[in-house]
Amino acid sequence: MKKIFYFILLIYLTGNTGCIKSSIIGDDILEGDEIFVDFSDVVRITATSIKNDSFEVFPNSRNSYILGKFENTTIGSASASLAMDFEIKSDIPDTIDLQNLVIDSLVLSINIDSSYHYGDTLTTHTIKVFELNENIQIESGDTVKFYSDYKFNYKQNIIGQTSLIPALIDTIRIIEPGKDTVKYSQLVRIKLDNSLANRIMSDTSVLGDTELFKNIFKGIFIKSDPGTSSMLGIGRTNATGTVSSKIELYYNVKGKNAKLVFPVKYIVPNFNHDYSGSEMKNFFGSSALADSLMFIQGMTGSKLRIEITGLDTLASKNINKAELVLYTADYNNKNEIPFRLIAFIEDESGTLTNLEDYVYSENYGEPLYYNGYSYNYDEKGIIGKKYRIGLTSHIKKLMKNKTYTTKLILLPADRVGNPGFSKFYGPGNSQLRTKLNIVFSDKN
Repeated sequence: MKKIFYFILLIYLTGNTGCIKSSIIGDDILEGDEIFVDFSDVVRITATSIKNDSFEVFPNSRNSYILGKFENTTIGSASASLAMDFEIKSDIPDTIDLQNLVIDSLVLSINIDSSYHYGDTLTTHTIKVFELNENIQIESGDTVKFYSDYKFNYKQNIIGQTSLIPALIDTIRIIEPGKDTVKYSQLVRIKLDNSLANRIMSDTSVLGDTELFKNIFKGIFIKSDPGTSSMLGIGRTNATGTVSSKIELYYNVKGKNAKLVFPVKYIVPNFNHDYSGSEMKNFFGSSALADSLMFIQGMTGSKLRIEITGLDTLASKNINKAELVLYTADYNNKNEIPFRLIAFIEDESGTLTNLEDYVYSENYGEPLYYNGYSYNYDEKGIIGKKYRIGLTSHIKKLMKNKTYTTKLILLPADRVGNPGFSKFYGPGNSQLRTKLNIVFSDKN
């Protein structure tokens, strides 16, 4: 099957064809195909949907994460869990009267970030908390890395559990020791087993030493089992950055209430993907099938390899603008799609490098030069979303170096925080096709 691309020939009324800025020429023309459209089958795209490898998720400086399960017949089932550890807060008392100490409760407080909710927000999440058997990191200088599919070692007994509905999480009121009632919004509290509190308080000398503390309590592993496809947004801090997710140990000494606070230190996301029975699974590794349909998804879902060949046919032209356009297939407004796609150059060893267009956009505050965002489309009687990816600098560099072939890898912008997916029409689809729009002019 031939891969057909649109080339948009810009006719200059002034006749001065060699000195037009490529960053602005053709922007309005690329939005529609009705003006000066020429068709060519000499430049080709070959696409392949690829099962994603695990990727490094820690160290990270994120504030928000996802927790739950995202599933449908297209992608299968993708689940997200979280490992957390905690630090010693500096205002721990110098001495604690252990003889007269009575432990009241141990509570995990987790900030909820509703901007990271996906899927059914009215379903019930059953959240289960387990205790880690291994440390995430002892000291901040440790060079520890975790990948998205790492199998954490944790105790199998549940130390805390609660049920919640994401859309119904509201303000809660807490009576804090020595204070009046305090109101918190978007906060979930889970009572933990007091045996953990007893262990922490069995030797208060550990409260002044991070390494000793983390030997006694290495952290927690959190899972969520939603009733339907649903992801819950979890925040390291609240929206204003003033309230940290934490563990609070409430106790009483001779009738005086007090508490110890252990803020979350590190969070490591953990993903598991089951492709059984999914549509996407059938397309992995096949460029022939991707000629019709292609798939991309966050977390450890699918990525796209796009290979462009035949650019030598434009060797005698000036490239003013180049833009890759991908059209979603079977789209409805309930689909959770990636908010942006990031294209990388892939060399023969599989190493990925940022595109010059993307680097320029990020460094100089010009996001639409590279773009990568989704837009509504209504073409050929089909309504959906299309992504526009600027490749102008990249294509120009290839032409200058007389390299007329390029391989690109497309990934969602936020794989850690967005489980969304897109199904695209492939470069040979008979309805709409992935295409490369190029505005070019004759050289002087």
